[in-house]
Amino acid sequence: YIAKYRGLIFEKRTESNYLEIRGSLHKFFHGDNNSMFYHDEQVEAVWLLAEILNRSPHTMKLQNCEIEVLLFMPNARKVLLPNIFQIHGSDFETISEGEVYDRMLIQNERVVKIYNRSTHSTDLVRYEIRYSKSRQFTSLGVEFMGDFLNKKWMTPAYERLTKTFKSILMFDPTLDKRSISQEDYSAWSNQAFWSSLKGMKKKREKDRYLSAVNNHSERLQDKLLLQIDRNYELLLNHN
Repeated sequence: YIAKYRGLIFEKRTESNYLEIRGSLHKFFHGDNNSMFYHDEQVEAVWLLAEILNRSPHTMKLQNCEIEVLLFMPNARKVLLPNIFQIHGSDFETISEGEVYDRMLIQNERVVKIYNRSTHSTDLVRYEIRYSKSRQFTSLGVEFMGDFLNKKWMTPAYERLTKTFKSILMFDPTLDKRSISQEDYSAWSNQAFWSSLKGMKKKREKDRYLSAVNNHSERLQDKLLLQIDRNYELLLNHN
């Protein structure tokens, strides 16, 4: 049996006592995913769903899991998103429609997405990892909807967000052009250039690039990592 409600999909198999759930709890609660989703709101959403279904949240088995954070990034559509290139040699792709500009990478049953959520009054980027197989997210301590009631799942989730973001190869547009050659600047800011490199040649070029970033830029990636850390504390301890 399959049913849909407020962005969630429910499936009940006759041979199982569990109710399988897919979709976004964030969208179920807020109507969209353009805002922070604090842990106390996650708890409220779980109990609301349990009340609607008249079912224990510990019998609601997850079929996918998203971990997410919103980041403040002025002019992200031009400054950040086109400069997101790779993770471990796999290229991000662009999915653009209207005002939405997504950078997405599908890799080993996970989807990493970074996309524009800016409006006329805010400059926001949503960064998320979506897992489509339970073996990818049970290591976070999450298997059932009831597991979201405990804050402890958020620590490994944000450690994974941070680790993944650190592994992104991105071009820093704040890099001072005067400090490097025009040839290097043109190459490093080109995703196709990085896609063409392999092995030690790529490692040496990446080391040269990161050295220039560390010495001659505002270190945009590091600033965004600090935001992820700060937002984790906000999401965890919001009242």
